[in-house]
Amino acid sequence: MLFMAYGDVISGIIRNLKYNKRTKAWEGTAGMFVLCIIMDAKMGVAGILAGIACSFVERIENMDDNITVPAVSLSVLLGAYYYFPSFTGSLY
Repeated sequence: MLFMAYGDVISGIIRNLKYNKRTKAWEGTAGMFVLCIIMDAKMGVAGILAGIACSFVERIENMDDNITVPAVSLSVLLGAYYYFPSFTGSLY
């Protein structure tokens, strides 16, 4: 879940550099998506799925992404751990 926090930070940095205000934009979501995929491969396929899910949840306008991103990440990772344990092996 720490990786999702890095993704949230990078999306905010990209948005502030481009728009100079707090807004949700696809550029920030793409930055989070790329960073999460790279870093979450350490957690295996489950980590990559969590990164993908969190990238899209973070994009939702009227939701607090500081709550939803960790909650979605935890849900995906726990679901994979209990139901698909083979998805949790590191890819590197």
